[in-house]
Amino acid sequence: MYRVYFWDTTSNHSHEYQVSEADIDEVLVWARREADAHGWSYTIYVKVSDEGQPGLVRLCGVMGDPFAV
Repeated sequence: MYRVYFWDTTSNHSHEYQVSEADIDEVLVWARREADAHGWSYTIYVKVSDEGQPGLVRLCGVMGDPFAV
């Protein structure tokens, strides 16, 4: 399962999606197309579990807070 965050820095909004039943290549193609179409940047995470605790591991895209000045 993947989490994709699109960053609309012109309006300081994020658009968040949870994607399942797709491999990383499909998610990357989709994220790049969406970001290009709207002028957004993006970050893709994979959902993980460590000793029963949920978490996210960043795979690609923006690091940190894209809205920080």
